[in-house]
Amino acid sequence: MYISPEIFTKVVNRIIGNDISFDPENWTRNNPYYNTCLPVSWLASKYVKTEDGKELVIVKLRSKKRKDNHFLNREKRGSKLYDFTSSQFGVDNNRPKYEKQVNYSSAKALSQGNVRNRCLALESRFLRELKRIENES
Repeated sequence: MYISPEIFTKVVNRIIGNDISFDPENWTRNNPYYNTCLPVSWLASKYVKTEDGKELVIVKLRSKKRKDNHFLNREKRGSKLYDFTSSQFGVDNNRPKYEKQVNYSSAKALSQGNVRNRCLALESRFLRELKRIENES
């Protein structure tokens, strides 16, 4: 089952929470995507297809100057980026400048215990919400 990026965003907006954040203590309702980029990108890589049927892959952005990373999605056979968690950087999307894009596997994301738990919790909620929406139709 695949859905559009727009529907994906609407569903995730309803279900995201502090337990999905890498830093739940600093997560707020005013910034619901704070430090949730890897679980959200992982979920998008499983369930989103673009208008022209392209699947998404996870991309890790790295910087030589910064110690952190940011995860988003790119078309599997293309260059268009999809950053479903860009709102965590504010209305001006002040995402830090990252010099390098590296493909990041779903398996690698799930190999990290804490990340795995957050990804699977998000997926469980996502599937329940999709089912709820389907039953309303």
